[in-house]
Amino acid sequence: MKTTTLYYLCNLAILFSLYSCKKAAYSSCKDKISLESLMDEMIDIEAEPCFPTPTFTTKHISSYDRRSVIPGTPSWHANRDNTGFIRYEANNGRVEKVLFDEEGPGVLTRILTTGGSGGANLRIYFDGEKEASILIPAYDISLFPLDIPKGLLYKHEHYSTTQGSSFYYPLPYAQSCKITVDNVDRDYFFHTSCRTYPKGTKVQTFTLKDGEVLQDKAQKLSEQLMYPKAYTENPEIKESILTAHSSLNMTLPSGEKAIRNLSIHVSEIDSANYSSIMRNLIVKISFDGVQTVCVPLSDLTGAGMGAPAVRSYYLEADGKEYSRLRFVMPYRREASIKVENISGNSAKIKIEACISAWKWYANTLYFHAGWKQENGLETNRGLDYNMGTLQGRGVFKGDMLSLYNHCPRWYGEGDEHIWIDNE
Repeated sequence: MKTTTLYYLCNLAILFSLYSCKKAAYSSCKDKISLESLMDEMIDIEAEPCFPTPTFTTKHISSYDRRSVIPGTPSWHANRDNTGFIRYEANNGRVEKVLFDEEGPGVLTRILTTGGSGGANLRIYFDGEKEASILIPAYDISLFPLDIPKGLLYKHEHYSTTQGSSFYYPLPYAQSCKITVDNVDRDYFFHTSCRTYPKGTKVQTFTLKDGEVLQDKAQKLSEQLMYPKAYTENPEIKESILTAHSSLNMTLPSGEKAIRNLSIHVSEIDSANYSSIMRNLIVKISFDGVQTVCVPLSDLTGAGMGAPAVRSYYLEADGKEYSRLRFVMPYRREASIKVENISGNSAKIKIEACISAWKWYANTLYFHAGWKQENGLETNRGLDYNMGTLQGRGVFKGDMLSLYNHCPRWYGEGDEHIWIDNE
């Protein structure tokens, strides 16, 4: 088989890191963790750049191929990713496959099902229940027995044929949670993400009655997640024509403040050169004398190769001229933004940073975004690519992998492995 190469392979990692000080910590939960407090947290602007209080660990449980256990062996890339489960179990005269079983206190933060099965029921047991309080038919999480609004439930592109859905409605539990399916004669694709809090953390276990009471709140939350409002007050603006190999620098107001909205407008360029120049405009941001961001503009918006349009809660780009970040980026004394043009072309650049006063807590974090690119990687070898190694106390917000692919047999599927705190 002929070996081809990936000419470009790039990735972006976004996180917040901790700066220690003697002030009080910020907590989004004042009393106990509940469905209502978790909904509030999802759009809590003050909580966004803070290390969580109370702390928690995040886990991801899936149906991955259980042969994939030893790096460097053929089984490491085993790809029957609908075969994994925890055990068989007898419940009330039924044999069930246990897909998820975790001790609390904790929260289910995401569930994915796909593949559909008219004869299979998904059950969610909380706190050692003998019979599950949540029954979902047809192995389809979108049939959850509440009206879940669109911002918290995403039906996949091929839902009509595969019944694939991603569910982001938080389900807290005080002691434990178990998820099973009752048709054991087939395999299932399954993902669940969860939080586990320290023992003793007060958590109010989810009930359908809670969900019914909070239906209006869930709908408002959905609208805020799907159509986030940009902070537009106190804009700092700087613009210039950037000729080849020049830069535009902006110094932000001093004091305890935060960038609440950052937009960069690129104009007066040939549309044929748009994707190229977006890759060659390097955004650098420094907070309190330390540069923590150095990323091409195309990748900073989560678009990657080709700089296509993006629309998400934090990131937005129109694929033509305009890019926006809605991450909260606090600083204690000073901050600066630099856009560096490393291409041979020119473009008009306008930076607009909307700034607000900001209270710095003991658990306030600095915003970081890192990027790297590698050329000429061999394919058809089953290699592992290290997207990034992050150190220090912080919160990992996400990553983006972009590639220019000359291999027609590969459409971009692969397993992502994340190790946290020397697991």
